[in-house]
Amino acid sequence: MEKLLDKKNSVIFQNPQEYYTDISSIFIHKVLVEKEPFEQKNHGFSVGDAITYDASDNKFGLALAKNIKKVEVAGVVESVIDADHFRVSTTGLVETNRYSAFPVGTQLYLSDINDGKLVSIAPANVVKPVAVCAENGIMIDIDTGWVFRDEESGDETYEAYTKAELDEIIANIW
Repeated sequence: MEKLLDKKNSVIFQNPQEYYTDISSIFIHKVLVEKEPFEQKNHGFSVGDAITYDASDNKFGLALAKNIKKVEVAGVVESVIDADHFRVSTTGLVETNRYSAFPVGTQLYLSDINDGKLVSIAPANVVKPVAVCAENGIMIDIDTGWVFRDEESGDETYEAYTKAELDEIIANIW
């Protein structure tokens, strides 16, 4: 059985300098300002994939809710231009029929079984809300925090990063 993940072991806490510096500069510049696609040889992504970013090798990969290095969702693939280029969305509507089997308004979570996939039933241990089903796709709503489910009682507790934890991350950056 997979050990319950500790948010202090997440990629943000393990490598705060690389994670925040690289992610913020990459996304602010490329996604928000230029709207340019990312280039990554043979990325293998599909529209609707939840992806993560690994600063150690400067690559995106498919996110997974049971893997410490893959649990932080950087965004959702918005479009695939070709085998080497794709666009990422961090907020807003991603048009896709990939999740059309779910009713509009269904909350989607990062899967703990299938890399990059979103599911309507929250995983057992770490719950990462990512999107809500919309009329023509999914509305991205990435939460930076953790939801823990007690396996015996089924009770869920949401733990956003606290001010002290974020201050700790920021202090490690500067």
